Amino acid sequence: MLRSMEAAGSSGKGRDRETCTAAFSVSAVHAAVAEGVGSFSGGAAAARIAVDVIPAMVSSLVPERHSGADPADARAASTRHVRMAIRHASGCIAEESSRDAQHRGMSATLAACFLLGGALVVGHAGSSRVYRVREGELTRVTADHGFTVFSAWRAPSTYSVTTAVTRALGIRGHAEADVAIAEALPGDRLILATRGVYNVLPEVDLLRVVNEHPTNVQRAAEQIMAAVAAWPEAEDDRTCVVASLR
Repeated sequence: MLRSMEAAGSSGKGRDRETCTAAFSVSAVHAAVAEGVGSFSGGAAAARIAVDVIPAMVSSLVPERHSGADPADARAASTRHVRMAIRHASGCIAEESSRDAQHRGMSATLAACFLLGGALVVGHAGSSRVYRVREGELTRVTADHGFTVFSAWRAPSTYSVTTAVTRALGIRGHAEADVAIAEALPGDRLILATRGVYNVLPEVDLLRVVNEHPTNVQRAAEQIMAAVAAWPEAEDDRTCVVASLR
């Protein structure tokens, strides 16, 4: 049974960006990352709403212990509560978008993990990802909501890769998140990353950095950000969280 997580995150601005539109939040029972879409101020606000509102609502909905509850019922309740929290945050983002002209059209992608009833509940929408590291191997837990776009960058033989998202919080009719119980064990580590991380840093390098810091999640997250920043392609805002499950 999973009881807690040690998690730490780090964010970085893309080149020539004044405001970082990616955000994260962590606690002993959750980790979340979000990437804002829209204007710089609107995107930053949307990402912040996502990573703050969702954990707060999950905490208010789910009791600390599912005492006496059937495990299957407890897990079903956990996924239902996470889904409700994501929908609520999506509504908050949409409301802010309609209220403030500077935030018009803002939205956010999301990847979030919660320890509820001894299980790992994963919710995600858009292109933010969750990876699991076990016994030195990396496995992607989530599947992107979107399609890949290749475009020329600086030279005809060099290409950048972006993901056109088809789901995001704050967009009515396109905000539904995937929420499910993910297979996980004590000792597993998680990487939550926005596309500004994995579009630049190959998965083999994500794994290498995490394996180099097996007991220091803060250092691992910071080194991932440093590795991304060293690439000339690092033009997008980005954030990541590294978590160790207990």
